[in-house]
Amino acid sequence: MPNELPPLINEQRRPELIVDTCALLNLEAMGILPLAVKRFAIVTSQTVVWELENTARYKDYDGYLAQRALDWINRMEVINLGTPPVRDQGERDCLQLARERKSIIISDNLAAVKMFDQSGINNHFSVFILFVLAMEKKIPLDQAKRALEAVRLKRRWKDNILYQTGAKLLGSLGALRQGEHQGEKGGVVDFDSSALGGEK
Repeated sequence: MPNELPPLINEQRRPELIVDTCALLNLEAMGILPLAVKRFAIVTSQTVVWELENTARYKDYDGYLAQRALDWINRMEVINLGTPPVRDQGERDCLQLARERKSIIISDNLAAVKMFDQSGINNHFSVFILFVLAMEKKIPLDQAKRALEAVRLKRRWKDNILYQTGAKLLGSLGALRQGEHQGEKGGVVDFDSSALGGEK
């Protein structure tokens, strides 16, 4: 399930993640897409690029996010699977790529997450990337919390599972650091950063 921490998969310095359209928009809304493409080897499909280009045509906030995400597309690996540019094809492409490459999917499309779970594919919400960056101190924890609140407001998350998962992860990290400061352990999420190739 996306709100669980992933198993130890490797110790790569830039582990590969398959990222869909919705997650790319939310990573940009959180202001962490530039850090994400540096920290991880992000892979997506040509259909996801088409979805971003289509969204970027609109003069609204989603269109702005899509254009910003497209500005970073040259830092990602884009794979053309030859599939038609139709609704929700991007998520199906990500599923195929994850199967072929044995990689984790980052997705905030709740309907697609159900499909990934049923297919036995390891998947996580975009807020997990926010958590990893904060855990590795690539961004301050306070900044990560502000980013979560910003995307909650701007993307109209309210108190959905995306926000709840992010709040839980960042809250556990704050408790862990407070416990370390006080010389205590326990009562928080036990996470080994090497699960996503993290730096110790």
